[in-house]
Amino acid sequence: MGLLITLPTKLPKILVVGDVMVDTYLFSEVERISPEAPVPIARISEEPVYKLGGAANVAVNIKSLGGECGLLSIIGCDEMGQRFKSILAENSICDHSVEIEDHKTIEKIRVISKGQQLLRIDRENSLPKHRTHLLGVFYEIIDDYDYVIFSDYDKGSLSEIQKMITLSNQKGKMSFVDPKGLSFEKYQGAHLIKPNLAELRLALSIPHNGHPKDLDLLEFLQCNKNRYILLTKSQDGMTLYSSSSKLVDLNSHAKEVYDVTGAGDTVMATLVFMVALGYDMKTSTEMANLAASIVVAKLGAATTSLEEINSALSQA
Repeated sequence: MGLLITLPTKLPKILVVGDVMVDTYLFSEVERISPEAPVPIARISEEPVYKLGGAANVAVNIKSLGGECGLLSIIGCDEMGQRFKSILAENSICDHSVEIEDHKTIEKIRVISKGQQLLRIDRENSLPKHRTHLLGVFYEIIDDYDYVIFSDYDKGSLSEIQKMITLSNQKGKMSFVDPKGLSFEKYQGAHLIKPNLAELRLALSIPHNGHPKDLDLLEFLQCNKNRYILLTKSQDGMTLYSSSSKLVDLNSHAKEVYDVTGAGDTVMATLVFMVALGYDMKTSTEMANLAASIVVAKLGAATTSLEEINSALSQA
């Protein structure tokens, strides 16, 4: 592509806000079928591996690229919450966690054998009625950051997102949203939203396997007061629209897809990081597409680095 990315002396600061979880990986060996039921017996062969998931994975991706970021989220006052905070510290991510007594930190446990996922177990409960806690902290820390990413996994942390977007706009901070749910009205005013194809179909009431028309997306952007929409389409790449036109349509660079877990987080992190470095939206989208092709060849919620991206660029 003829472009190599370099870091400035002073890095912009990015705030990530949203639903978080701990991804636990149990690596096992399967040698026989259980006599109790027709299921494999997975013998755990290694110590568990813990990674940050959800909005926290976006923050980890930003740090992996060499950026500066903070994370605002809700966790429980439990052992997994403390593990979560410990991993944040290990990654030098500024921790703005709100700890709630009667909330369980979300954990997603994956049992892996020979590189394949056998089973996923989710531990979570409904979020208590303490959601305004994030809004108060957001008001306190927003001036310390230059850009804001909202990562919505529909777990309840972002019930006040419209107020947060409004404040971001008032402060002159670009906000970027990874959406979830049946309606995108709550994301009005965000600079960019990044739905995948399935999420967009639900939000725009498009039949299963149907494809949104360019005109519908442009009309949606204008009505929702968003500047851009980045539509990700898995193995079919991604398309960037502004409020007036389709800007770029990209095919996937992925040569080998090993695990798509967290690939959307990498796309968002890379896109915003590139925008923060001063690149235009089209170039930033191209870099995000390239970053996605790197992480899907890795296991779990993986990250990439500027070195890997620059290496891929030099070979393009």
